[in-house]
Amino acid sequence: MKDKTAGTISDEFTQFLIESFFIKLTTLWNYVLNKGVVAAEGPPIAENLTIGGLDRDGNDATNDLTYLILDAYARLKTVQPTFSIRINENTPDKLLYKAGEAIKAGASIALFNDRVMVKGLVNRGFSLEDAREYAPIGCVEPQHPHKSFGSTNANQLNIVKCLEITISNGLDTCVGTKYGLKRSKEINSYEGLWEAFIAQMKYFIKYMVLTMEKLDASIADWDPQPFLSATTDECIEKGLDITKGGAVYDFTGPQLVGLATVADSLAVIKKIVFEDKLLSFEELAEMLRRNFKGTYRGKKAKEWRQIFINKVPKFGNDDDYVDQIAVDVARAYCEEIAGYTNYRGGKYNPGIYSTSFHIAFGAFTGASADGRKLGVPLSNGLGPTHGMDKDGPTAVLNSVMKLPNDLMTNGNSLILAFHPNALNLDKFPPLIRTFFGSQGGYHVQFNIVGKETLLDAQKNPDEYRSLVVRIAGYSVYFTELSKTAQNDVIARTECHL
Repeated sequence: MKDKTAGTISDEFTQFLIESFFIKLTTLWNYVLNKGVVAAEGPPIAENLTIGGLDRDGNDATNDLTYLILDAYARLKTVQPTFSIRINENTPDKLLYKAGEAIKAGASIALFNDRVMVKGLVNRGFSLEDAREYAPIGCVEPQHPHKSFGSTNANQLNIVKCLEITISNGLDTCVGTKYGLKRSKEINSYEGLWEAFIAQMKYFIKYMVLTMEKLDASIADWDPQPFLSATTDECIEKGLDITKGGAVYDFTGPQLVGLATVADSLAVIKKIVFEDKLLSFEELAEMLRRNFKGTYRGKKAKEWRQIFINKVPKFGNDDDYVDQIAVDVARAYCEEIAGYTNYRGGKYNPGIYSTSFHIAFGAFTGASADGRKLGVPLSNGLGPTHGMDKDGPTAVLNSVMKLPNDLMTNGNSLILAFHPNALNLDKFPPLIRTFFGSQGGYHVQFNIVGKETLLDAQKNPDEYRSLVVRIAGYSVYFTELSKTAQNDVIARTECHL
């Protein structure tokens, strides 16, 4: 700001320097991770740059540099850095509108709600001033830039598999292996199913924590981080590496994967089996084990599957019948995770996002009661099951706002897809302000590209090498994704605003 006031630097040259920095970031790559993380899609390094938000005193931090950085990113539309904007009640309308313009033009930008996350981080032990300085790291995980060791995305819990094993009484119907808890009594009510399902979830969380304990001990012994420790507050004062608890705030962040899939499935069982009594629980379990084959009560399984898909409410349509089930699942998961202490003496920090693990997990998950067949991807992050959101983006946001977003202090992810002609910029700021209320959602990001363009890019990749999409909390070049991941992006419902 001194140089600008003195006339020694112009806005144009400043933006040029920022753009040069962004281009340099695109050269960063981790070869080992790129070859080793076979279940993930996209860059194994995500440098997250955040603008906007609050300062330590609670004032909006938007300034002239904020707009220059946004303009630079909007012009380049690179996959690096991962670009984030923190929003609070005093964020200028100008910033929201310019963000909407950039998003509509194809820039891959994620928006984050300070009102929800500052409160959530304070509840997890942050001072108010430190919570106001949070920044999403990696994809969507909020941490303090120089006081935290987040160990984010440390584990992924396939919540749909927990329900599968509950229904099948300890049998993995995908591979035929028996494990998990076996039921001590028959399931003859929704309440009984819920009790058994939550017990199964807690069982696998316990073993996930035990496994992580061994892994963290090995990392502390064999892979200490002296440079990172030297740049993280209190490590030097304590004489402790961050891998042994030196940071001010220490967390381990596991993610729940498949929220909408499991909520939709529980809604089907609740209505079809226990309320309308159209099938017995055993008949439904057999149908899922056989991947929707056979005949049940005079109807073929494929007919029952259509009933499951089309006649029972689905998450993402602002319907309390299924939305409340999603709330119950999310709350039970977050409260269970938050009760554990990690190897370093820190806390377990719950999040609900999947990067691209919903695709890999789906490949090893049996058929589910929402109508999903064996091997099909699970739902992504907090988003509805592909094609099941019928009532537009406001209904999706209303469903997500009901969730306990402030408990998801390792972050969550919601992606909305719009055709470029369907995003009304005049409605964009009020949409975001409504969703980002004090009891609203934490995160939303956008894909603004028509399905016809994606399909053409799949057929003619050489003509679309610079086409960027949002796959999780980070950006990727569409043509570098696997065919399965491309199909997952294409399948997202296009919203209209």
